[in-house]
Amino acid sequence: RPLTQIWSTRRSTTLSLIRDGESVITENINIKTFDNEPFISNNDYTEAYKWNRLNKAIIVYNDQLFMPDGKKKTLTKDDCKQYLEELQQKEWQSFDIMISFLDSIHIVNLNKENWKFSMCSCSYWLKYLHCSHVISCAYRSKLCSFDSIGMDLPIERNKKRGPQSETANAYNKQQGENAIDDELVLQVTKKQKAKSQLSESVDQQNCPKCNIPMLKRRYWYCKNKC
Repeated sequence: RPLTQIWSTRRSTTLSLIRDGESVITENINIKTFDNEPFISNNDYTEAYKWNRLNKAIIVYNDQLFMPDGKKKTLTKDDCKQYLEELQQKEWQSFDIMISFLDSIHIVNLNKENWKFSMCSCSYWLKYLHCSHVISCAYRSKLCSFDSIGMDLPIERNKKRGPQSETANAYNKQQGENAIDDELVLQVTKKQKAKSQLSESVDQQNCPKCNIPMLKRRYWYCKNKC
């Protein structure tokens, strides 16, 4: 069967069937409906909420919304102007450089009448017709809210004092760590050995007459009172 006939059959509200030699019209139970606008699930709202919490700057330039990608959070109008100029010049020397440049900044064309029809330059929007950038821009423009996903967001505990349990072991000295420093500490010079032997000899004296160990209070004396 032609492809157009298959599409028409799957998306038709009714089907014409032949039963006992007669044509019978029945309801299409397995119909594939058309979406009049992009479908956005609670998971999409949750991901947009997490992106919005990064507090990245969104700059309005030429009636478009510009936002940085990656770990960069700040952006200026000069950066937006330079991005558009390089985008028109197209002087990329390789495909990887082009992709890295295109993904450095995302541009959103916000549709204020129906924000779900907004467009973004990111690769995710080009595939699914919606993304976290569009939802976050709509939220900051007060065109939508995250109230519907309030119960789906994880409850985060307040941070306690001291190191976190995941990184607590980093404060403990590992076996074999700083082995060179330990060896340097344990090494004793000849001067220190002589000094220690001298202190030991001072701490112990024998009586010159009876040759027994002498006692010391404020001064040395022999217990035999020699």
